[in-house]
Amino acid sequence: MNFVRKKILSFPEFVVVLFSLSYRICYHVSAVDSEPVKVQCLTEDDLDFETCNLEDLTIPSLSAICDRLGLTIESQIFPYLFDEEVLPEGVDAAAEEENMKKERTHSDYVEAATECLEIEKEMEGLFDGDIE
Repeated sequence: MNFVRKKILSFPEFVVVLFSLSYRICYHVSAVDSEPVKVQCLTEDDLDFETCNLEDLTIPSLSAICDRLGLTIESQIFPYLFDEEVLPEGVDAAAEEENMKKERTHSDYVEAATECLEIEKEMEGLFDGDIE
């Protein structure tokens, strides 16, 4: 009979193998190429909150998170977050445009997308009957 002899790794060898495997998994290194592959982080679907966070998304992608919920970042979320005047429906178009022209930073959009995700979580809680 042909027996396969398995080598038992010493502790230091085991640690090296374990580190190597975890590095390949965490940084998406292929077996052929030793260069890490950049993880794609373009849309909400790419979020994993480890290698892809809200801060990594573009402003249009952050706006899309709120749009998916039927919320408009510029006219509904920013006024709520930054205690700005909320303009009622049918107001002067020039006033509404002026309100939406304010300079916003990427971190403002990250904060708004975070708020939209929290709103979504609360809505799901209402549907499930788990109100916090």
